[in-house]
Amino acid sequence: MPRGQPVSFMNFRTSPAVVTPLAAQRLPRLALVLLAALYILPGLLGREPWKPYDGANLGLMIHMADGSANWLYPSIAGLPMSEGGWLPYWIGALFIWALPFVDPAMASRIPLGLSLAATFVATWYATYHLARAPGAQPVPFAFGGQASTKSYACAMADASLLALIACLGLAHMGHEFSLHPFATAFVAILFWAFAKVSVIPTAHNLQATWIVAAGALLGLMASGYPTTATLLIFVTLMGLLQRENAALQVRSVKQAAIGVFVVAVFLYTLVPWPRDGLVQWTEVHHHVVRALKTMVWFGWPAWPLAAWAIWRWRLQRRSPHIWLPGFWLGVLFVVGVTAGVPQRHLMLTLPILASLAVFALPTFKRSALALIDWVALLLFTTVGFVIWFYWFAFQTGAPAPAANAVARLLPGFEPAISWIECAFAAAITVAWAWMIRWRTGHQQHALWKGLVLSASGTIWVWGLLMSLWLPAVNYGMSYDMVARRIGQVIPASECISATGLAPTLFAALERQGLSIVLNESLGSDAPQCDHWVIGEDADMPRFNLAAWTPVTTVWQLDRRGNGIRVFQRLATPDAAVPSKP
Repeated sequence: MPRGQPVSFMNFRTSPAVVTPLAAQRLPRLALVLLAALYILPGLLGREPWKPYDGANLGLMIHMADGSANWLYPSIAGLPMSEGGWLPYWIGALFIWALPFVDPAMASRIPLGLSLAATFVATWYATYHLARAPGAQPVPFAFGGQASTKSYACAMADASLLALIACLGLAHMGHEFSLHPFATAFVAILFWAFAKVSVIPTAHNLQATWIVAAGALLGLMASGYPTTATLLIFVTLMGLLQRENAALQVRSVKQAAIGVFVVAVFLYTLVPWPRDGLVQWTEVHHHVVRALKTMVWFGWPAWPLAAWAIWRWRLQRRSPHIWLPGFWLGVLFVVGVTAGVPQRHLMLTLPILASLAVFALPTFKRSALALIDWVALLLFTTVGFVIWFYWFAFQTGAPAPAANAVARLLPGFEPAISWIECAFAAAITVAWAWMIRWRTGHQQHALWKGLVLSASGTIWVWGLLMSLWLPAVNYGMSYDMVARRIGQVIPASECISATGLAPTLFAALERQGLSIVLNESLGSDAPQCDHWVIGEDADMPRFNLAAWTPVTTVWQLDRRGNGIRVFQRLATPDAAVPSKP
């Protein structure tokens, strides 16, 4: 056995992985960085704030940056923030304040992009450390010549980054400014810290790692996930102190682990955090079913690989590369379904799923890897072709059935061609074709080969949506178009009363320079402004509109309710009193 390769006798007997030096080759660093950049940048550049989180949170951060909102209890005209947690709003507001020459929407997306990058880096290093655990090593060859521990760990880490990019649920939520991308980054960093502590011998100086763990713990709590953070620390402490973990039976390590847990409990009880789990048990079975259905596509293709990895490495279940991600996935799932919003917590599972999923790769036969490739090839090629086909039909009007189908989905939208976006879409399409040729034309032996098409296919489809269809996506997912139409009929200097508006639309109207006064009372208080904007879900019979004349009605894409109605006061203001309920 080569020197420095920590393979125990039990691992020699039970390891299901067989890895040759050729299979442990690394993915070129330039290719890895390019794939990450092509995934992160589309969706951050050139788009309007999306609903429901993007637009409302942007308005909130703009108010915080200019000093008109309280940083501890931020709100827009009395409407509180839509999500509990402070840190992401503080970070976004600081970037808006520090970069006044940059569009506020773009300035707030800089830390969003950094959070995605931090998630990628932390996932890579977490997998790298877990793959160096003695129980995670492949079977050593009888006469030597097997892959080195470092090469094997690097190849597995490269595969984990590809698996994370390939997860379908990360694309939209990861590019939308909300608490979830930041919380996911803190979970990934915390996971990396404990993965390192679980594997690195105690002789090494782990003080910096414990500091990082404490910082990520505090960041996760301040991002709206205090229950999640506390339970993750608890189950990790239980795993670290198990009797089989002989390398961690050192007093200093025990003290550090217990210290971090005490800090978590102290912060959890001292600060009035928003409760993110263990609070809703009445219909938990419905949330479990919904979470499982969502995970089918949300975590594809990582979840089936993770399930297979747990089965194939079941004899090594006390090794950190199995128990650590397994415990964390269990906590995130339980807290998610008891919070009533499992999809938020499902996003936090993606770095953990990606790290666990790659341990299935060295146990697969070549036919199984080929099946993953063919599924990715057929799926993404079909989806990409459909995207191009309907875009061409909508732009040219032919074939007419396809063009009419898109027109029905986008009523009132006028197609336009951006040559820069078309050039980008064409370039990534050529890159996808080259990737198919490369993968099918060469018999690659690397561990990560089965995830190349899944990751690059996700990047291709996401890039097409964020280039060819970006105007249509903005039209359907942003309130900016509605705000612009309202701004066309109301002068910017006019006062506007607002009733029943979503926070996202309220923030969009403010970004158009309109002076908005919230008027949610249905009693004796009448709107004080000369213009009145009423939301689509407001109960119109409860209002006395005798003193108001309709100006326009603006519809959203889905044309729900009665539309967003704009009224102007008549000459006699005394009659404009809402009727009693």
